[in-house]
Amino acid sequence: MTRKLFSLVLTLLILFPATGSAQLGSTQEKAANPPTAEIEYRVIVASESGASESRQEKIDPRLSDLEGELKRLFRFNRYRLVKVQKDQIKLGQTKRTTVAGNLSLTTEWKSYSQKRLTLGLRLDRLKKGSLRGGTKLIGTTITMRPGAIFLLGGARYEEGYVILAIKVLRVAPVGRSSQ
Repeated sequence: MTRKLFSLVLTLLILFPATGSAQLGSTQEKAANPPTAEIEYRVIVASESGASESRQEKIDPRLSDLEGELKRLFRFNRYRLVKVQKDQIKLGQTKRTTVAGNLSLTTEWKSYSQKRLTLGLRLDRLKKGSLRGGTKLIGTTITMRPGAIFLLGGARYEEGYVILAIKVLRVAPVGRSSQ
């Protein structure tokens, strides 16, 4: 009986070898050429106006698409866009970028499933003159779809606090570039 089962399995493997190798090839292709995501980081400085200044709200016009969320989530009356940066990252890759001054953001693309990306984010205050180490200010893991915006805030910077607006612009599947 065992011999017949072995013969049947061996026959199936000989007759249908493409099934096993096609799956292996697909996995190998993903490992060799993972999908690429294009991410946009907007660096915002949020602050309160001083005693001598008007308490009137002042929001950078380039942040008009975020105005409602900024007002709802944060208690500042001034929002200034400092920098817009775009970067590409591959699935499984970790990248570090300078956000503003001595603030550094590390992004790790952990997984991609059902058109959702899981990203590990870590904001550090670097030691002067150093590109490594520093003090961890914020660390979190988020899951988002392309087109969604995630706001990460809280690090002291200049006259206020840094808020990062992180948006995945697009994801290019295996074998294609997102450019």
